[in-house]
Amino acid sequence: MVADSLSIAYFTVRKHRSNILSKLQLNSAAQLACAAVAMTDQSATSDSPKIFPRMPGAK
Repeated sequence: MVADSLSIAYFTVRKHRSNILSKLQLNSAAQLACAAVAMTDQSATSDSPKIFPRMPGAK
């Protein structure tokens, strides 16, 4: 779905998602979704950048 809307290969989306998971030290797409919401909530409530908190269960 994402790949189609961006006109890129499915495997490109998978690779980018894998790289993001690795850089944020997350283990699943669910943790990534929670991270995105947390980052959005933080940026909406404060002008200063905050360090992303580790997700529960992240290794």
